[in-house]
This record gives sequence, C-alpha cells and structure tokens, in this order.
Amino acid sequence: MIFIDTTRLHKRKHQNPSGIDRVIIAYQNWLKNSKKPLVELKYDFYGVSIDSEPNRSLLQKVNLATLQIGAKRAALKLKSSSDLYKAKYEELKSLDLSVNSNRFQASPKLTQKIENSGQSAYFGIGHDILLRNSYLEWLSKINGMKKVFFIHDTIPLDYPEFCREEERGRHKLRIFNAHIHGDLLIVNSQYTADRLEYWRNFWSLKEVPIHILHIGVEQCSKEPYEDESTAHPYFVMLGTIEPRKNHLLLINIWLLMLETMPLDQIPKLLIIGRIGWKVEEVEQTLKTHSALQKVVELKENITDEELWPIIKKSRALLFPSFVEGWGMPLVEALSLQVPAICSDIPALKEAGQEMAEYCSPMNGEVWKEKILEFAHHPEKSRAKQLLRLEKFKAPTWEGHFKKLEAIIEQL
Repeated sequence: MIFIDTTRLHKRKHQNPSGIDRVIIAYQNWLKNSKKPLVELKYDFYGVSIDSEPNRSLLQKVNLATLQIGAKRAALKLKSSSDLYKAKYEELKSLDLSVNSNRFQASPKLTQKIENSGQSAYFGIGHDILLRNSYLEWLSKINGMKKVFFIHDTIPLDYPEFCREEERGRHKLRIFNAHIHGDLLIVNSQYTADRLEYWRNFWSLKEVPIHILHIGVEQCSKEPYEDESTAHPYFVMLGTIEPRKNHLLLINIWLLMLETMPLDQIPKLLIIGRIGWKVEEVEQTLKTHSALQKVVELKENITDEELWPIIKKSRALLFPSFVEGWGMPLVEALSLQVPAICSDIPALKEAGQEMAEYCSPMNGEVWKEKILEFAHHPEKSRAKQLLRLEKFKAPTWEGHFKKLEAIIEQL
C-alpha cells in the first residue's frame, strides 16, 4: 500500500502550480500508475481525509484518521528569527501546524489494517507535512511503513533574510522531523544534498540515506527554433516574485536603459510570476512607474499553454537568483533550446550543466552588457550557446522514477 500527501495541491488548486506543486503532481501520477494500492491524503480545516480511486485503495471510504481543530491554534511563543534558530526541538514543536492539544488520532483497527496489507510506503513530497508532529509520530509507529520525504532546499536556514520571519524555525523543525521520522530523503541537487548534510552534522542528527534525483522536465512542444532576430527582442524572467529571485537587479538595469538609450533600442522584459513576500518596492515600481511599463511587463497569471510559446520566442531566459535549490525554469528553457543568462551559483550550474551564460548576481553592469549583446548581436554569445545546447540532455521523470524504484527496493 502506498500513501502520498496531496494537501498542498488542494490548498493551491485555484493557483497555477509552482515548482514544488509540479513535483508533487509528477509523483502523484507515477504512483497512480504503480501496481500497488494508492491512498491520497489531504488535510483541511476539519481534519484528514482520503482521496481514493475505485478498485485501487484497500481503504476506500474508510475514515483514515481525525484531527480535531480547536478554536485556537497553538500560540507561537518564539518571537524572532534568532530565537527560532536557537530553539530546541521541543520548543520548535510550537510551530506544529496541527493543534498540540488535539493530537492526531487513528483507530488501532485502522493501523492494524495498514500493517496487515504488507510493507507500505509513505511519500511526503511537499514540505508542509514535516510540520505535523503527531501525524508523523503515528506514521512512525506503523510496522513496515517506510517514509520517504523530499527536501527541496535549505534556503530558510542558509538565507533567512530572503524568507518570512517564521520560516527559519519552521524549516529547522522540518529538517529535524525528516531525520527523526524519515527512512529515505530525496533531494533535487548536489547543492541541496551538501547543505542538508551540513545542517545534519551541525545539529548532530541521525544519518538517513540521501539520494540526489534531478527533477524531470515536463513534456512540452519542441517545434524547430524560429529565428526572431528581426523582431523586437524581449527577455523572460519566470518565477514567484520574492527577494532571493533578485528582480531588483533587472528592474534597475531597465531603468538605466530608459535613462541612457532611445526607447526603440531597449529590449522588452516580461516578468512572469505571482507577487510573493518582502517585495513591496518591486511591486510598487512595476505597477506605478509609467515609463518602465513601456518596456517591462508583469504577467501574474499565465497558463503553461501560453507560457511555452512566449519563452521559445524570447532572446533568453534571465535567472539572476541569489540562491536556488535547483533551477526548474532554467532546465525547461534549455530543453526547449532557449538560451539563458543566469547567476553563477552552484545549483544553476548543476541544473544548466554549465551551458548557459553565467554572471554574478551582484554585478549589474555585466548583466546589462550580456542582455544588450543578446538583444542586438545574437550572432555572438547567444549563437554559441545555441550550439552548446544541441548537446543538452534534460533530466526526465522516467529516469527519475526508474532510479527511485531501484532505491526503494533496497529499503
């Protein structure tokens, strides 16, 4: 019997899927095609419920468990990021997303039914489930239950200044729980594996097998490359607008172009992504600066069907992030034979197989030079990158899950 938590997908069902959402969906589809009975779990305000397919789940229409939600959630006693960082494990449990006074309950009969079904596996692909302590404790008590968790990054620990105030403490709790309750940890890159191992050693946590499985590229149209050299050039930046993505670098470059160049010589920039957190300055500038709006356009809601043609006709994907756990937009662009200019950070070098143009995320002048060269002289660096991209081999979900199946067999 196989379990997968799909809470995140249900919570975000009215939004375009993010990078983590896409990974969960890929795992969901893979597990649905497996030969073992599949049970999908999701949390809502009233507790835990099952999404099951007819003739597949041994627990179809069985109430898996009940988590009573009280009128008041557990109070957050730890005030600052530094407090959260220094907190002990028992103190971090106050960040538990479930209510401590109403712990997760599951009937002995249900637990027995799961154990009698033979060896079972639980897949927690989103980070949210690692904040539900009583639920994880119940899973760990089920004989034969192997727990697999996906750790997408350690950014809230490494760069708390880029995240919400409470995220450093929450991510510490996630990492603790992954090592306390997990039987196998999956990461998306060598960089994430290295940072995860650093924090495991720092906190003297038990060793849990870590496997690097690169995220697969989704299937999309791969029409022959169209030469857009005679059209007005434009660039694309893709992803949630948040501090670590470094949107300000590009905004300042385009503001400088407006001051120093004729309007018809300035390439356009399409910023595609929803507004996140700690980006008031970026949001204000994009939505109120009338001159900038002539050359920079914000698109907050766009479907994949609309996205791929836009990317394919651009001069390049721009990816100036300060830090990433992987680089899904980069891999997707390169797999479409679309060049990229991106930060010279470990994860993006790994994801892009060092085939893109790499610049320091701190050096705006170099970025400006590269952007204008790609815009007005595409026969130079851009053409060379296109030749390199003929050898680019994007990771596939088929390869990802083939490796994972072999790993799970050894558990």
